[in-house]
Amino acid sequence: MQTLAIQSALALFREPGRIADFRERPLPGDVGHVIRVAASESAAIASAQEATDESAETLNEASIFYLQQMLFVPNADSYRVLGCAADATQEQLREHYRWLMRWLHPDRNPDGWEVVYADRVNGAWQDLKTPDRRAEYDLRSHHDGAQHGLAAVPTPGLRVRAGAPEIARPMLSGVMVRRLPAIIFGALGISALAVLALMYWAQTESQREAARLAAMAADAGDRAALPADPERSSDTPSPGPLVADSGVSPSQQREVAARVDGNRERREVERQAAEALVAEQLEINRLVAAEARKAARSPGNQEVADAASLPAAVAMSDESPAMEASSEIPQPAVIKDYPAPQRAPDQVAADVLAAEKAAADAPAAQALLAAQAMAETRAAEKIAVEKFIAEKTAAERMPAEKLAAEKLAAEKLAAEKLAAEKLAAEKLAAEKLAADKLAADKLAADNLAEEKLAV
Repeated sequence: MQTLAIQSALALFREPGRIADFRERPLPGDVGHVIRVAASESAAIASAQEATDESAETLNEASIFYLQQMLFVPNADSYRVLGCAADATQEQLREHYRWLMRWLHPDRNPDGWEVVYADRVNGAWQDLKTPDRRAEYDLRSHHDGAQHGLAAVPTPGLRVRAGAPEIARPMLSGVMVRRLPAIIFGALGISALAVLALMYWAQTESQREAARLAAMAADAGDRAALPADPERSSDTPSPGPLVADSGVSPSQQREVAARVDGNRERREVERQAAEALVAEQLEINRLVAAEARKAARSPGNQEVADAASLPAAVAMSDESPAMEASSEIPQPAVIKDYPAPQRAPDQVAADVLAAEKAAADAPAAQALLAAQAMAETRAAEKIAVEKFIAEKTAAERMPAEKLAAEKLAAEKLAAEKLAAEKLAAEKLAAEKLAADKLAADKLAADNLAEEKLAV
């Protein structure tokens, strides 16, 4: 069995750049074998495998590619489209047409894009299906000056140099053309995965930044809880623990440092006011004690002086102090020269004790006020840091949310457009398939009628 056509198909499949060279040659006599392999006939594929030791898939792809490039070129005549020579018999033309339609018919090859060649095959068969039509076609071709195979393509206004055949080399091989959709969709999938990975990285980076700022804020609160240095001057404020340890930009550091410095200045003012208030209270207590002692040392109130000088004895005495005081207090006639009312000894002693207690409690009150001022300052600093972190997080989240919304809208628009295009393409393909099927059915009916008439 001849295998020249199969060998030519395999050679062209391996070296698609030689298409121009192959098109200049006449078609091998056993092109029908290649057509049957393209139509997936088991017997033809088995014989081709036995002769070439190639796989069935490779033989099928090579045969399809060979027929596309050799039979369905734009300037091929009806004989070339059917894969026959000009002196081929009517039976050979019919057999080639039958196998080509078995390969290209929409019902047998619904997913193949090669069905677009079915119209050309039908047109070529209409030109050569009967001896009369064939003779008419040969006469018309003879008058047009065309030779069998590839018809001349008119090129007015152009000069073609003799001896320089046209070289039309395809950019992609048959295998690459078949795998091109998978390559495109794979590249799109990889791009989508890369975009998703980038979005996930940006989101996790923002979360890590927020967590870091929160940790620095907590660290700032812990450091502010330590006792302050009383000898540190308020005229040289430090930037604070958050600004010193933060990894934010210098402008943001200056903003937080300004807030902390303002809180520190306010704390210093409050501390000074508390100290002044304590000093004023001490001064009042001192004046009250002095007045009490002065009144106790007067001649008519010697007992009061004794009570003021011995407050512990007055406070711890279990005797009847009222009777002793009454026995030592001068008669009313003696104190008539002192119109100012005199206070009782126990009241003077209580005033003196209160003054001394106030003087003793003054440092504790001052320390309490200082601790309150420090606590308020620490709370204000923590609120300022939390507000700054919340503002920064909100500012970072807004562009991300806007970008996500825009991307979602774009994806929705692209999906709607793709769905509309797919629906239009499916509708067009369905209409074309229906038309092709109708034409094929009509042609089959004509052939059946002619065969019946011939019988």
